[in-house]
Amino acid sequence: MRGGDPPAPPGRRGYISDVEFRAFSDAQVIEASLTEPRFFETIFDRHFGAVHRFAVGRVGAQDAPDVVAETFARAFDRRHRFALDKPSALPWLFGIAVNVCRERGRRASRGVRANTRMAVRAEMITEPFENALAERIDAERLLPELIGALRALSDDEYALLMLATESDLTYEEMAETLGIPVGTVRSRLARARRRVRAELRSTSSTTRAEIHGSRD
Repeated sequence: MRGGDPPAPPGRRGYISDVEFRAFSDAQVIEASLTEPRFFETIFDRHFGAVHRFAVGRVGAQDAPDVVAETFARAFDRRHRFALDKPSALPWLFGIAVNVCRERGRRASRGVRANTRMAVRAEMITEPFENALAERIDAERLLPELIGALRALSDDEYALLMLATESDLTYEEMAETLGIPVGTVRSRLARARRRVRAELRSTSSTTRAEIHGSRD
């Protein structure tokens, strides 16, 4: 990296190459950043995309950069608190991002949060989803109904749904991110998906009835 080689990870002597440093776990990078703060840039480079996608889903594209900037600023300031037995920093970063979004008070703007890309991926959000029903729903018509379904969710349900959709976190990692039991993650996510699925089913039934009525 610029300005000199990174320090060796715990248990190793001397210095290592940039190639070796890129193979460090997040925990090793963060530990190295405690003495060389510039190395925290690696955490930003690795996880910016995931945190930004989550922020866009929560607060919209316009405000997402502010959420991302605040998330990484807090992470840098609190890096000494990171549990070094955790190889990945992503659950920790998502946990910070969730709190930043909550503090911004964006509950009223869920309609803005639902963007076209989310609509295209609605079959992921509503999984398990009947293939026949998914095939009958036109993606162009799905967006307004999806927005309506998301507005009906609680903020906690919405945050969890976004984590499940926009990240590769396991149930255990989502539980760590939100500070809740794994069982609560499973039940809350299932409930949120059922509510969205029910809304889309209702919309699909209404659409079919309108089509049949127009043909009579």
